[in-house]
Amino acid sequence: TARWITPMTMPLVVVAGVVLLTVATLATRPEPRIPSTGTARALVLLASLTVHALLFPLAGFVVASTALFTVTSRVFGSHSVILDLAIGLATAILLFVVFTVGLGVTLPADPLTRWLIA
Repeated sequence: TARWITPMTMPLVVVAGVVLLTVATLATRPEPRIPSTGTARALVLLASLTVHALLFPLAGFVVASTALFTVTSRVFGSHSVILDLAIGLATAILLFVVFTVGLGVTLPADPLTRWLIA
């Protein structure tokens, strides 16, 4: 296997892709001086993906993914922060267990997930 492929490779590839798509979208829009609602949403999503990539190794998969889900839900119009947090947390824990136990992929763990896999 290549030594440059790590658990952080795909999140960085996704962030790079989103940055390229955002730049392409901003470069081709008809009125570049007036930001539209879609542009603001795209920038918030880009920022949340960047924060997710930075937070991922520091806070762990579950915390970073829960935050990403919550922000993304809000950007797409959800009004229930508590429900978004609950769904994001449950989904992140489920994915953590599937990846670590089922697939054998090592993901950054936080105190909750260290307890789950112990």
